[in-house]
Amino acid sequence: MGAPTPPEGLTPLAEAIGGVRGLIDSSLPTLVFVPVAALASLRAAVVAAVGVAAVLAVVRLLRRESLRYTLSGFIGVAVSAFVAVRLGTAAGFFLPGIAVNATYGCVFLGSILIRRPLVAVFGHALGRPVPPGRVAVATTALWAGVFLARVGVQGALYLSGQPGWLAVVRIVMGWPLTLLALAVTAAAVRRAAVAAGPENAGDLARTALVSPVPAPEAGRSPG
Repeated sequence: MGAPTPPEGLTPLAEAIGGVRGLIDSSLPTLVFVPVAALASLRAAVVAAVGVAAVLAVVRLLRRESLRYTLSGFIGVAVSAFVAVRLGTAAGFFLPGIAVNATYGCVFLGSILIRRPLVAVFGHALGRPVPPGRVAVATTALWAGVFLARVGVQGALYLSGQPGWLAVVRIVMGWPLTLLALAVTAAAVRRAAVAAGPENAGDLARTALVSPVPAPEAGRSPG
């Protein structure tokens, strides 16, 4: 019996983040790290987490499956393990992820300020132009909110030194939240394209990155 498959409408979105296997591969090292750190030592936890990530990569390699998600995950685990050892705390394992999310959140917000929302930029690069205006701004703001929400929650747990809860929150606010944001973004873009009508769809596609996104009115949210 194979791994469960997501609902049909979410299948492309699930594939975009590696599917069920991608979720498992990204979660296992963290799930191993925290209990080993609590029951044994920080060094043992680091070895266990990196070892699990390495085994997952080898399994993928032997099965001739894509290593894209596994290798990126392995590098992330290795960096996190290095930081944890340098800081001498289990909570340090989660610090690189917090920093990465803070960077992404600032970049997405900055793209709105310069009127080049990143959702429109990425959509154009992937061959799926996003209509300019509120949809591009709102969906980009959504992603900025996702990243900064992770920073807020995980940052507070990091400062209070709670690696156990950090592991739980990292998983819950990881791929599940990413999949939800992808679904909302896809639905918003699809709805905007339908509302534009077939006669305007081509123009919207061509101007998605050419026309500056209108600045929000004073005292009003971009969304």
